[in-house]
Amino acid sequence: MEQKNIGQPRSRFRKINRVDLVTMSIAREAILLDLGDRMRTVDDYVDLFDVSRGTVQKALSRLENSGAVSIEKRGVLGSFLKGRDRDILWYEADWHHVTGAGAISRTRRQEALASSVYTAFEEAKVPLSLAYLQGSLRRVQGLLANQYDFVLASKCAADLILRQYEDQIENAITLEPFSFLSGYTIVTRVGCRVEDAKRVGIDSNSPDHAIVTKRVFSDRVEKGETDFIDIHFTKMPTATAMGHIDAFVFNRDVMDFVLNIPPLDLHEIPFELDLAELTRAVVLTSTNNYRVDDFLRIILQPDALATIQREVMEGKRLPIL
Repeated sequence: MEQKNIGQPRSRFRKINRVDLVTMSIAREAILLDLGDRMRTVDDYVDLFDVSRGTVQKALSRLENSGAVSIEKRGVLGSFLKGRDRDILWYEADWHHVTGAGAISRTRRQEALASSVYTAFEEAKVPLSLAYLQGSLRRVQGLLANQYDFVLASKCAADLILRQYEDQIENAITLEPFSFLSGYTIVTRVGCRVEDAKRVGIDSNSPDHAIVTKRVFSDRVEKGETDFIDIHFTKMPTATAMGHIDAFVFNRDVMDFVLNIPPLDLHEIPFELDLAELTRAVVLTSTNNYRVDDFLRIILQPDALATIQREVMEGKRLPIL
């Protein structure tokens, strides 16, 4: 049996030892089982977590003695989950309060995405605290530092980050197309044509922005017709209006947020751009957080989230922030 890293509970308020860790892990498994399901044997847990039989037996005894679970032993058939106390069991699993992080809700779509996640947790009766940080890499760093149980990111950015942290994080859930953003547009100074742009802004620190910009302008750069100018994406509208750059590619959803500064022209991207993968949101988790991915898949159903997000954007449901 493949051994699992059962990780470190996020709770800072109680002493952590091997029995605590194994208790937390078995509690999580008990939450994910249906009543009447067969549980793993003591030997299974010994192999799975690379601990002693005594540690596993202490963890099981703690769960039973606290009233978190009741286990029915059926001899050679094994042990079965007979009952559970939700509050006690979820506390032992360290899932009594979940933390996550998403992008700063500067657009209606991002606001609706956050609202859909909050609603899903409310319906599951699981308290959620959601932090807002700009930059998917910053959110992932918080995930790796054990500050969050999950983070939201664009699939585009997540694919790049996963290559860097492939053994430490995983894509637990992929949401529907257009869940993260609606698409992209090319922005120029008023009266300027896209084909006349010589200097194109690119933010190398924003994976999404860099990928899309290169897809749109790389052919012209390779031909020597255009140069990329590295600049933070929030500075691009003003830099374009002042003539420091001629054009940039931008998230269509945030144009109303930034275009109250300079007047600029918007242009459609002049070829078909496959937006399905570029516009999806994903839920990333740490591989060190035992079975949190399975837990989140129960709560965050992509089709249900899409319905709630659409209702918020259409004004049929109030946003939750």
